[in-house]
Amino acid sequence: MSKLTYLLALVVVAGVTGLTGCVPAGSQSTPTGSPASTSSPLASEPESKAATPQPISTYCSVPVPDGIVQKQIRAGGGVRLNTGWLGTGGTVAVLLHQTDGDGLCGFLFYGEYLAAHGVHVVLMDFCDYGQSDCGNAPPQLPAQVEAVTRAVRDQGAKRVVLVGASLGGSVAVAAAKRTKADAIVDLSGPADFGSLSITDKAPSITMPALFAFSNTDRSDLDQVRQNLKRMPSKNKIFLSYSAGHGYELLHDQNTGELGPLADRVQRFVAEAS
Repeated sequence: MSKLTYLLALVVVAGVTGLTGCVPAGSQSTPTGSPASTSSPLASEPESKAATPQPISTYCSVPVPDGIVQKQIRAGGGVRLNTGWLGTGGTVAVLLHQTDGDGLCGFLFYGEYLAAHGVHVVLMDFCDYGQSDCGNAPPQLPAQVEAVTRAVRDQGAKRVVLVGASLGGSVAVAAAKRTKADAIVDLSGPADFGSLSITDKAPSITMPALFAFSNTDRSDLDQVRQNLKRMPSKNKIFLSYSAGHGYELLHDQNTGELGPLADRVQRFVAEAS
């Protein structure tokens, strides 16, 4: 599939839906949703009566890579997280989406790129986005990611890397410790997004971490950079760019072609230790 075709399609979707980056969709007022229940959000659940999600190829308004497999990951309280699995390999990148682009649909272009370069990819819809069925009291975002990473490891993953854009970047940082991620990538994750705070979570970043921000997100860039020294990880990469936010950092906005950061992140996912 042509990346230019994908990105042009995404621009059309943005124009129709009024994408605005890190602005929560629907009725969600914070990125963490409702407080987690007192029961474990990761406990197995019996089959619920929730509607089966539409196929990703039908639901997403952008081209969908061939071979993607749709799965629902069950968590506590009847929560069923919609996911898409692509590619093969012992290293699995769990892609955590922005607040726009219909959940996991927005990261399909990069999921395809990673899969073509030997990375097993799992894309997920957060509760209140895409087609995850989470009821009235979904677990908080890090718990949702933990449910997916547990399923990934149950399927034999040798390494799990969290890759998040914008909101997803903040979630990658917040979920790093509890998921025992082998590495994380944060593309423009807001330094403070509701209860997700780089100041609170910096001491928990013991694994390799790559951060990429642009000068258009100056406040977040400065706060994350200032917290680097508080992260115990011995492998920390901080990259800055003149413009772009989240997904936009991965491709040239004028040509639609994937830029150098796409390859840099791919190599980090595959090799960071």
